[in-house]
Amino acid sequence: MPAQIPEEEERAIADALRAGKKPNQIHEETGRGKSVIYRIMDSVGLKNSPTGPTVRTKKATETRRTWSRERRLGLNDKFLDMVNGRVDDNPSNQDLKTLATTYAIMIDKREILEPPMPLKIEDDGFISALESKSEEVFEDIDDNISLQVDCPKPQAMANSNLVDKDLSDQEL
Repeated sequence: MPAQIPEEEERAIADALRAGKKPNQIHEETGRGKSVIYRIMDSVGLKNSPTGPTVRTKKATETRRTWSRERRLGLNDKFLDMVNGRVDDNPSNQDLKTLATTYAIMIDKREILEPPMPLKIEDDGFISALESKSEEVFEDIDDNISLQVDCPKPQAMANSNLVDKDLSDQEL
């Protein structure tokens, strides 16, 4: 079991990490193992990156994700404009095929980043009017009348034996 690090030394390492010192620098200064420093880094919510430890927060993650999405949408728009410009340059058949494929891929990516809104069904009032008038329309119909909605089911053939059993094979 590893030896306990004094609380004040752990706090000093965490403060140094928050200040932007790299784990290797802290390792050289304190003589503590890198695994200890990385464990402290995890415990205080820091993430190692090439530029030094960074704080991981939900707000920062969401901001990065939103910015990244907006940036990809902007790049997608620029790329689609470039493809549209190339189509106006009278490309060869091979270039046109490549542009069409590229355009289709970019449109698909765009729909992933920004899905189309579902169509809203507009109520023109027909169904509600039909429901309100249904009592009036059907009030004259006798409740005892049976209505056949489904088509009649065929009855089984009375004589399903199509071959006469009395006839021998020779007579057929």
